[in-house]
Amino acid sequence: MAGGQSGARLTKGLSNSFGVGGGDGPDNEQAAMDALVENGVKVAFKDIEYLVPSSKEKGKKTALLKHVGAYLLPSQMTALMGPSGSGKTTLLDLLAGRKTGGETKGEILFAAHKPTQKFLRRYTGYVEQFDTLLGMLTVQEMMMYTAELKRPVSEPYNRKKEAVGAVIEKLALESAKDTRIGNALMKGISGGQAKRVNIGIALVTNPKVLFLDEPTTGLDSYTANEVLMLVKALTSDGITICATVHSPSPCAFALFDRLVMLVRGQLVYFGDRCAAHAYFQSAVPDKGPRVAMDSGNEAEWITDVIVHVDRMGGGAALAETFNRSTLKGEGQEALEAMMKESAAVSEETLRELSVRRATVTPFWWGLRTLIKYRTTKNYQDPTFLGPRVGDKLVFAFILMSLYWGIGDKLTPDNFINITSCLFITSAFHP
Repeated sequence: MAGGQSGARLTKGLSNSFGVGGGDGPDNEQAAMDALVENGVKVAFKDIEYLVPSSKEKGKKTALLKHVGAYLLPSQMTALMGPSGSGKTTLLDLLAGRKTGGETKGEILFAAHKPTQKFLRRYTGYVEQFDTLLGMLTVQEMMMYTAELKRPVSEPYNRKKEAVGAVIEKLALESAKDTRIGNALMKGISGGQAKRVNIGIALVTNPKVLFLDEPTTGLDSYTANEVLMLVKALTSDGITICATVHSPSPCAFALFDRLVMLVRGQLVYFGDRCAAHAYFQSAVPDKGPRVAMDSGNEAEWITDVIVHVDRMGGGAALAETFNRSTLKGEGQEALEAMMKESAAVSEETLRELSVRRATVTPFWWGLRTLIKYRTTKNYQDPTFLGPRVGDKLVFAFILMSLYWGIGDKLTPDNFINITSCLFITSAFHP
């Protein structure tokens, strides 16, 4: 399969770019990989509850997450799955420190330490479900804009450009690097390329942990597989990756190492992705009629089973079954041990955890970068100028046609017209 060759090429490219796999033999390569994992960040969370005001009962709260616990490992990609409304994005946002409202209970540890907001902003990447790109910039300009905002001021421009070039190469965006991103009114890059640019923006700062919210939304199955293969290749750098996925293809699902499955905010499975199919075959008596077990699409079968059971009112029973399982006990033991590993954390990771600033650039540098990349481009973009300047010109033309020459006639009966002209001009002046 061409996609498989592409994934292998990308994995190799990533390894070479960061000094992995460049040794003289398998031992050197394995040692380099072990070093990456050692300096990676394990994310552990236990008894997570997230409460928000109830929309049905005034003064009461609704739990969107209920006693959820699991962990994410370096050099692995974890799938966060569940039916719509099960709390996938809520959990992802909590782990990334993006939830500012509501009440959160439980523990979230990065490398066995409670992360600060500064650490999360600086050393984690978050790829949103919907693209948040600037249509008037090219792919390379968009990434350079991010690099200049988020990489140290002291780093030479050429070094930043090299780093951006490496990310572009890793994400197979070389052919589109000089193409405008575009928007609804201006043709630009494809949807799959836009997803890769979003991922690239998160990678420019060399994050320790990468969160992705539905990275395959709006993509056809081939492009979705391609995007996830690119993401999977990033694990060779020791990055800890967690992605919410709704209905992955068999190829995409096979790329994940571990699976976290939620139903109505409760954990119904956490463990090896390969073991999930067998677990639900034995744990769920009534599996529903729609998807056959031998269909070949494990993700679809598991989701279908869970939705069927949940609609029959068995969501809580699924969670209880998992809580009593051997799998939960083994996972809990590993989780407890992981949350006590503070002594094993590398010095580099400890320095990162104690960072005192959320950004590495001062305010004035951010303003300079904004003017350099956005202000100059904005005033060359008709879609930006149209609603900001065009309507003013039209209004000025209408006003001029109505009151042309009105000020030349200084008679008492014309004063009201002159007053009206001055009023309208001052009232509607931008």
